[in-house]
Amino acid sequence: MIVRMLTFVSLFLLAFIPLYPKIPLFDILPGYIVRVRVEDILMVLASGLWFWHALKHRAEWRNGYLGFVGIYAFAGLLTIALGIFLLQTIPLELLHVGKSALHYFRYLEYFSLFFIVFSGIRTKRQTRIALFVLAATTFLVTLYGFGQKYMHFPLYSTMNREYSKGQAFYLEAGGKVSSTFGGHYDLAAFLVIVLPMLFAFSLTRFGRTKKKLLVFGWLQLTHLAGLWLLIETGSKTALISYLLALTIVVVLNILRIQDKRLKALFSSAALAGVVVMAFLFLTLFGAKTKDRFTNLFQSVFQDQQNVDPTDLVGNGYEWKTHTQTSPDGVVTTTRELEKSTWSPNAIRYGISMGIRLDTLWPQAIRGLNNNPLFGSGYGTLSKIENSQYTEADSTDNNYLRTLGETGLIGFVLFYGFILVAMRTVKRKLPEQTGILHALSIGYLGASAGLLLNALYIDVFAASKVAFIYWGVSGLTLSMVARAEGLHALQTLFGHLNRHKSLYVAVLLSFFILHQNPLATNSRLHAFDTSSKSLENFVAARCFIKTHSFDLCRSDGSKAGSNFTVYSVLLVPFVWLSKNPAVYYHLNFSLVLLVLIVVHKKIAKKSFLSLLFIVGMAYEYGFSRGPLEDIQLLRLLILTPVSLWLLQKFLLHGKHARVTKIVIYGVLMFIPVLRTDFAHSFIESFRNVEQVVKRDSVLQANVSLKENSYLITTLSPYYTDLYSSQLYQVLPLSSAQVYTNLLEQGSKLFLTEQGISENKMFFDDFTKLRKNFDVRYLTIDCFDKCSLYTVKSLSEKISPIPSTITTRPLNPAKLPASYSFAVVANRYDENALAEKTILTKLAGLQTEPFEFLIVTGDIVNTRDKGAIPTINALLTDNSPYPILYNPGNYDLLPQKPYDIHSERFYSDRDYFITLDIGADSVATNEQRIFVFNALLELEQLPDIKNLFIISHDLNWQDQSNQKNFIHQLDAKLREFPDLDVYVLTADHGDAESETALKKGNITYRAGSLRAKVDATGIVSISSETL
Repeated sequence: MIVRMLTFVSLFLLAFIPLYPKIPLFDILPGYIVRVRVEDILMVLASGLWFWHALKHRAEWRNGYLGFVGIYAFAGLLTIALGIFLLQTIPLELLHVGKSALHYFRYLEYFSLFFIVFSGIRTKRQTRIALFVLAATTFLVTLYGFGQKYMHFPLYSTMNREYSKGQAFYLEAGGKVSSTFGGHYDLAAFLVIVLPMLFAFSLTRFGRTKKKLLVFGWLQLTHLAGLWLLIETGSKTALISYLLALTIVVVLNILRIQDKRLKALFSSAALAGVVVMAFLFLTLFGAKTKDRFTNLFQSVFQDQQNVDPTDLVGNGYEWKTHTQTSPDGVVTTTRELEKSTWSPNAIRYGISMGIRLDTLWPQAIRGLNNNPLFGSGYGTLSKIENSQYTEADSTDNNYLRTLGETGLIGFVLFYGFILVAMRTVKRKLPEQTGILHALSIGYLGASAGLLLNALYIDVFAASKVAFIYWGVSGLTLSMVARAEGLHALQTLFGHLNRHKSLYVAVLLSFFILHQNPLATNSRLHAFDTSSKSLENFVAARCFIKTHSFDLCRSDGSKAGSNFTVYSVLLVPFVWLSKNPAVYYHLNFSLVLLVLIVVHKKIAKKSFLSLLFIVGMAYEYGFSRGPLEDIQLLRLLILTPVSLWLLQKFLLHGKHARVTKIVIYGVLMFIPVLRTDFAHSFIESFRNVEQVVKRDSVLQANVSLKENSYLITTLSPYYTDLYSSQLYQVLPLSSAQVYTNLLEQGSKLFLTEQGISENKMFFDDFTKLRKNFDVRYLTIDCFDKCSLYTVKSLSEKISPIPSTITTRPLNPAKLPASYSFAVVANRYDENALAEKTILTKLAGLQTEPFEFLIVTGDIVNTRDKGAIPTINALLTDNSPYPILYNPGNYDLLPQKPYDIHSERFYSDRDYFITLDIGADSVATNEQRIFVFNALLELEQLPDIKNLFIISHDLNWQDQSNQKNFIHQLDAKLREFPDLDVYVLTADHGDAESETALKKGNITYRAGSLRAKVDATGIVSISSETL
């Protein structure tokens, strides 16, 4: 009874899934394009029926094919787990985990139809009915497609999120037909599956009886109608895939014919059919396809040469039309060649291919590099950053998608199952006749065609296509290879058991030695290795350019020959990729080669020997930088020889067991002895730490132009790997060289990278700051790769600070003994009116101040029209200059005075008024201002006091790690001989301290609010403060 129900359900689903449009029932994830549809509900019910049947018939669990899917399902769970906990490409949030789980269960849902059909269809009669059902379904799909094109039938698309909501649309003139499918590519892939099977099936119905001729004619008519529909989809890849599939069907049919004359007749007819199909293809798609294939061929084989802008027409530039109308109504049209906003790939190959080459395919390759074994996780490839939630996921190449999402393990298991099925059917083909022979060759052709189509479309992730393919696979294997699945699974387990030591060692290698050369922050870009190793890499790059193994620079200069074995091996890798981290692929390939050779020739069953290789490769950092020849010799020669001696004399003697225990113990303790092992292991997958060495060069590329020099501790060979070649590199050394260059008008810059790591470099940098005006240009890498300008030492004259009064402040004329005041004000809900505040400030005019600094706000408005009122009430009558330091940006983002951070100094005192954000977080410009002021302070040996006045700087609450006070405090500790005073507004609560002294640094907080006066008055004598 249950079997009959499964038979009916199988036939029903094979017809219903293609015929029922993609009309959603409800969302399963908010904002996501994938929704629950009727077919999903039916599949759940059908799967429940199959489980009920399988529980009563335990033989269903032992068909072998279930084992392949089970292994894939287990690998999929590992993929998701590693994406969550190791890579963090799947944030541990319900929405992100739910999306990956949704994709995972969708694949299992597609597989489920395989087992439902496998269990439900068991006889030739049922097979014949199933093929007729597919034929009728194809006929109806074609009929609906005809109505969609010519009779205004609605279409339900899933091409984007808005379309996928189930709203009915109608095909526009020239639009691509999608029939009952969610898109024209999905429909084309479906036809690639069914049309070859219908053609093969029709050949079994050819006969002399009227009934057979009618059936044959109807099948051929359906086939030709389906071909018309395939052409209407506009998918060239699917059409080529169909031709391949049909060719396989025809060839396999011809090979079965024994009569030579009949075989020749069929061969001639097949050849004629191919010519007709080729003519039809070229007629429909000829011109554009020819141009794209020509461009693709030229792009692969054409040398990369420097060209003039006039040569760039059609390759980065485009003609644009501009229309202008004069006042008298004359219209003038001009055409100009302008830089195109389209990518070169989009211009050369079209938008569709350009998106694949520029975005989709590189994203999948990066996903694979994140974790080559298990990928980045389902539904993670379209994200720019891990925390991003994308509404749709596609790669438009099913192979790259599988590799990126599930890695090599998922790829081998998924496509391995397909290839095992095809190989099994092919091996059983000579035994088949009639309907089973037609089913077999149709399935082989359909599978080959779909695999070809998968190069351009995610066919195995498209629900209708995947359901039908796995349903047809279950039908075919059920009828021609029901018992072979268990044998294939046993063969797989037998192979894995014989070579388990090798596979375990390879798995460990992929985890322990893993580095990601495509990650932006990959540690491989640091080249943390010896200078000789770097020179080996440079020699390989030089060979690509000059065909000689020399140490050549980017400017063409050479420093001598460097012919090494490693450089020779590296040449093809450098030729294939411009990424400097490409050496990792060679190093890892060499480790795998040694593992395989040792496994095959020395220790076939010794896991210890292979583990020794992995441990040694990790300990010596073979995957973290280019190799010296001595390292290469150690890996390729000494290691195998040592293992041979180990196997021969120590692992087969009296003390073999003790020796194994000792070696295992040593290998297990290698990671433990490295204190940074856990951090290093996680970082090799996540790559979140900035590569300071590389980024310091990239930063220089942005700022330095021609006739510029970069002073650096980095090797010039290293800078050549990432530099733009517009500037030259100088070592951090003699100051005389820099003086001569500056006198010649050259511009000098210095990168801070590596200076603090070496005392000699640090001392040279200290001398440089004393002999030249060294100032920050940019700050990056947490102040580890900052870029400085280097100029000749200038006379130090204090800037004149801005005042809001008519009285200027000349710092050079400040007397030996003087006083000044700092008043901080904020207009909050308890503040007094402006006039009252101004009255209070006016009361200070009787004080003998040299100047007064107001921080925060003076007027409770952003209107500059209020400034005359301030002048009348306060500033015009002020007997001393009044300076202004803005603040309270959370209340008043725009200020009436255009005054920001300033600095000035007298013979003894240095002042910094710092304009900073309301949250006490400094911008790069604000940090640069303060740090440059401190660099200037180093060149003023007579300064005794440093005053930093800032309204919004918050030293009372340092819980925020982005608070600028942390960086400022670290910088101020470099001036132990100065008396430093940091004067700010009061940001604390009633219990907070308003004064703090830390060594030579004094912090004070005060404000003028409501009825509370807290005016900071500073008196300075010639001796004390």
